[in-house]
Amino acid sequence: MSVHETMIEVAREVTGLAKRDRNEGQRFMFRGIDAVMNAFGPAMRTHGLMALPTVEDITVTEKTSNRGAVMQLVRVKMRLTFVNAEGETDDRTVVWGEAMDSGDKATAKAHSVALRTAYLQAFCLPTDERDPDADSYEISPEQQERDRAEWSARIAAAQSVEDCRKLWAGAQQVGLTAEITARVAELKAGESGD
Repeated sequence: MSVHETMIEVAREVTGLAKRDRNEGQRFMFRGIDAVMNAFGPAMRTHGLMALPTVEDITVTEKTSNRGAVMQLVRVKMRLTFVNAEGETDDRTVVWGEAMDSGDKATAKAHSVALRTAYLQAFCLPTDERDPDADSYEISPEQQERDRAEWSARIAAAQSVEDCRKLWAGAQQVGLTAEITARVAELKAGESGD
């Protein structure tokens, strides 16, 4: 049986996962990583399927909330490799997880979000999950200015068009697309000797 056939057998057993946990602070229901593991674990063991997570990228940024609390914002890019009993693999499941915490749990939360998301997406599990855009965090104006200054310095230090390409998403997020576009033009002009 191929790894994809094995995944289909697991999906036939795990057909949905209700929201049973409640976030009292923000008053919404959710499915946590434990619920996902409890749902998939037995079916994966029955059908001889393992999932091996690998963190491919991680960024940690300090943010200040609008109430003045210092928060750690962690983003992880995770690849989930499914392996069946015959040793066949599929490593095409790649997701991002993001979490913010004022204590020491932001990395663990981001990892859990990525892992949970990978399972839910790889198996197309119906969730009725709350739209991620329903939650928002307000960053203080002072923090926004610090972020813009940091990204402006990164753009100015870029040594190649490839460096700028890597900075594009962050520059866009803080509203510096014109600045990075100008830096690309400057670097291209320098390459052509103009």
